[in-house]
Amino acid sequence: MQILSLRVGEAEMTGPVFIENGDSHFMGAVGILGRSFLDNFRMTIDSRRQGVTLVPATISDSGKHEPSFAPAHVTRIPFPPHPKILVSGTINGRGPIALVLDTAASNTWLAAGVLRRLGISTENAQSRTWQGHAREVRIVDMNVDTVEVAGIKVGPLRISVFVEMETTISGFDGLLGLDFLQNFTVTIDPIERVVTLEGPDA
Repeated sequence: MQILSLRVGEAEMTGPVFIENGDSHFMGAVGILGRSFLDNFRMTIDSRRQGVTLVPATISDSGKHEPSFAPAHVTRIPFPPHPKILVSGTINGRGPIALVLDTAASNTWLAAGVLRRLGISTENAQSRTWQGHAREVRIVDMNVDTVEVAGIKVGPLRISVFVEMETTISGFDGLLGLDFLQNFTVTIDPIERVVTLEGPDA
């Protein structure tokens, strides 16, 4: 459906704005704020301060912000033109795998076929069911030593694995979630197509 404008805090996108109308809530929220809105802004997520800053992406000096880490080490990760922000990573040093940087995902997850390809067993992982949009799906939760992106290692992490998935529909291997990203101040620049991670371990 089409609306005339969408406003989040002081950040506003004027119409026409096209949104998808769904009947169900997602993880307790009434919807998902996607890239059709966010690509108009340079977005900085500071988990330590529990804040998100949106600055119009056309402003040349809008990348200036004050991360809560001191001193901060900076890693810049370019991402290709794509509907999703794709980054390359490894699990327990094995890969590479293609991950979607997803600020809406609370944890990192993979398709089971990806782990089999990497030679990582899910035999002793804890199983549960998750209610998807259309049906219940089986998931296992397992601990991995490290998740690594652009030379940055975070771990151990408890990731989720979709048992019945050999690969994802769109061809990527999984999602890089907030369990990884919350260790950094994350800035996403849609004009330069660069993700910047700032933190003591970056």
